[in-house]
Amino acid sequence: LVSAYVLIRPRSGDFVYSSEEIEIMSRDIVVAKEFGVDGVVIGALTAEGEVDAGRMSELITMASPMRVGFHRAFDKVRDQDEALELLVSLQVDHILTSGGAETAIAGADRIKQLVERADDRIGIIAGGSITNANAAELVRKTGVRYVHGRAFQGVAAAVAHG
Repeated sequence: LVSAYVLIRPRSGDFVYSSEEIEIMSRDIVVAKEFGVDGVVIGALTAEGEVDAGRMSELITMASPMRVGFHRAFDKVRDQDEALELLVSLQVDHILTSGGAETAIAGADRIKQLVERADDRIGIIAGGSITNANAAELVRKTGVRYVHGRAFQGVAAAVAHG
């Protein structure tokens, strides 16, 4: 089963967006919806390092009925447990995270805690320098069901046989 999600991000850098940038993101979400993708991956933070609930709510409403993921802006939040609970309340489908570390392997202990806290309320996807060589170890250490990578082949087989 293959799903297509589109990353909605107006620029590189931080995740604190102006009203104009939110408008750009809203238009990009409309285009993604027109293309019939399964979902979008978004993330907006406040200058204080919290999930920007107001802006996220606006973008999530715009995205409906597509699925919505929260990207690695999650790794920049001040309190990941608080952010996870807020994202659950906003009905976000999944969170992409390295556990706040530089790589998912380095953040494996934290990812495991997030998987346990999330239970089945929100998906946790491990991301950050995942390769064929470390995917199986990461799944074993964290309990994640999904990993995100940019360019690996055969990872499903590596995890299944790891």
